[in-house]
Amino acid sequence: LDIVDFVDGFICYGNPRNSNIVEHLAQINKKIVTVDFDLADCASVNIDNQQAAFDLTNQSLKIPTEHIAIFGLRLIEQDLVCRVYDQNQLNAEKNSIAHKRLSGYLRAISQHGLAINGERIWNIPESSSEFATMAAKEALSCSPRPELIICMSDVIAIATIRQAQAQGLKIPEDIR
Repeated sequence: LDIVDFVDGFICYGNPRNSNIVEHLAQINKKIVTVDFDLADCASVNIDNQQAAFDLTNQSLKIPTEHIAIFGLRLIEQDLVCRVYDQNQLNAEKNSIAHKRLSGYLRAISQHGLAINGERIWNIPESSSEFATMAAKEALSCSPRPELIICMSDVIAIATIRQAQAQGLKIPEDIR
């Protein structure tokens, strides 16, 4: 027996990185709703991730900020918490949610006359507290320390806040 025999349908969040899963979903005779990606003949729920990221960053930059960091999710094809020094390292999948959000963040930063380089963009391989805490420890020890850290998920943001507070920083006075 297959799991498909025991369910009425599927809700699939985020475009699976494994193309075999997408092919399998397309062949299943069950109701499927996708979130943040499209599958032929299936209902989907989507937002404009690039515009949402732009709006979030634009709002955050209403308070003057010079030192910004971005904690991105699966920006490169490595299971490492690391900085993305070389923009050419970014995944080939430019239509991913992460890349759309990164594009929105960068567009807003640019429109505010600011720039951010790869030493201020972190790759976090999964949305986990452990990986986010590693990135936060590194970012918060940078000189100059970021005044604003843009996080690609709630889990990453919460871990970052906890790490900042553990280092005695006040939210939003010292870091946002």
